[in-house]
Amino acid sequence: MAYIGKSPTGTGVRSRYYFTATAGATSLSGADDNSNTLVFSDGNYVDVSLNGIALVAGTDYNTSTANTIAGLSALSAGDIVEIVVYDIFTVADTVSAKDGGTFTGGVTMGGTLDVTGALTATAGASSNAVSLQSANFKVTDLNANAFYRTGTFVPRWSTANVTTAYQTDAFGSGSYITQVGSYIRIGNLVRANFHLQLDYSAASYANGSAGGQSLSIYGLPFNVKNVSTYFPQTSTIYFHFANQGWEKMSLMGFGQPNQRYVLFRYSTGVGTEGEATIDHPFDPTPRAHDSEMLFDITYETDEA
Repeated sequence: MAYIGKSPTGTGVRSRYYFTATAGATSLSGADDNSNTLVFSDGNYVDVSLNGIALVAGTDYNTSTANTIAGLSALSAGDIVEIVVYDIFTVADTVSAKDGGTFTGGVTMGGTLDVTGALTATAGASSNAVSLQSANFKVTDLNANAFYRTGTFVPRWSTANVTTAYQTDAFGSGSYITQVGSYIRIGNLVRANFHLQLDYSAASYANGSAGGQSLSIYGLPFNVKNVSTYFPQTSTIYFHFANQGWEKMSLMGFGQPNQRYVLFRYSTGVGTEGEATIDHPFDPTPRAHDSEMLFDITYETDEA
């Protein structure tokens, strides 16, 4: 429904025009007695009076011609015709508060924007089409939303020759003292923490594993980003293995593209390096020892 007036505040609700007629005139237009030019956009919002008596639209006059009151009976010289024009204020280019809609141009907020429900931001061609520029930006729903996630997982030692390579557990039931994993994910960046400890007295190879096979740890909560040259490295690894000269060696793990496991290599102080194997943490014959590993790894994922 149209709003009568130029603005919701009520200013400029109507324009009033006075014409002093000449003898025989049947129409009025142009400048009135006060040099105000008669203008109206809709004849339905025009009132006309002759010498103080209201005229009937469509009978006593018509507005078929733009900005003209026509069809009058021949006026007498000195007749006073009063014309009142009501401007029409129509809210056209708006987004409904109840039904919603789409802004096709930029929108600037001078105050706080509160959003209830999902907030979806779609970037355009420009790489910075979606940006968060406030130094105080933070996510408050830390446990439930997809941008920031936390959780736990159960890691396990594995090898290249088990039922599913580098994934199936290399040890039988009851072999572990500790199997603890936790992670934080922010966007596509994941930081995962591992703690594994073997119960030497109860441990046994299983699922096809045996000494000499490549060592891995399975259990990353999300796949490593699927880029063939991307091998994210672990932090410095704390490890406590059987006495095999490890006091002179260092150990490093590497995430594998599109996988949830980490492969390990070692290096020595004299430049030797090689692939870590499952019998490094577990060699059942000569050495009895509850081996342990603690480390974390930060990597990118392209998994949802």
